[in-house]
Amino acid sequence: MYFDESKNLEGAGAGIVLTSPKGDAMRYVLQLKFEPCTNNMAEYEALLHGMRIAKEMGATHFRCFGDSDHIASQTSGTCDATDPNMIAYRKAVDQVGGNFAGYAVECIDRRKNEEADALSRLGSKRQPPSPGVFLDILTRPSVQPPKEIDIAEPPAPDSVLVAVTAESGDWTEPYMNFLERQVLPVDESEARMIMRRCKSFVIINKELYKRGVNGIF
Repeated sequence: MYFDESKNLEGAGAGIVLTSPKGDAMRYVLQLKFEPCTNNMAEYEALLHGMRIAKEMGATHFRCFGDSDHIASQTSGTCDATDPNMIAYRKAVDQVGGNFAGYAVECIDRRKNEEADALSRLGSKRQPPSPGVFLDILTRPSVQPPKEIDIAEPPAPDSVLVAVTAESGDWTEPYMNFLERQVLPVDESEARMIMRRCKSFVIINKELYKRGVNGIF
């Protein structure tokens, strides 16, 4: 899948090109009619929309190509998301990605992403797509940002810990269950996501902490 975003005075949009191993392609234009909608939010909306379509189509392995190094780095775990919206979007990508046997988000040169870019511009300019191109209109974000909560002071002055966040309900519970008792959710896709994401967390004094980008707790 190739995906891209566009933003101008008319609004925000995104473009998606889904290609099968046989070369068959499906094209989508997204009109993002909600505010605020930053470039990164629009990029994530395109990524999530394409992943959900691929899931509905029964794809098992999925490669996503975009020209945002920021999004590729966040979803691969090489760059931590700190903005509440980006945290929520990354979590959503992890959850949808758990439905695939394997998936990857890769950054490519913008020149290799021209078709998705052209579709995204149709969305941001609110122009009708060509026949055979699907048009989807989103009037609200796909995710809700979590609320930040306070945590205890780090056990040592030179330790680096990143605060965890909590939404309605406690999303940390399945991570704690797995790290403490090796208990996983019944849902297979959620279980795979928890196992993969637990590599980034540690429990200290019965509190869940996230590793910093430099790997120090």
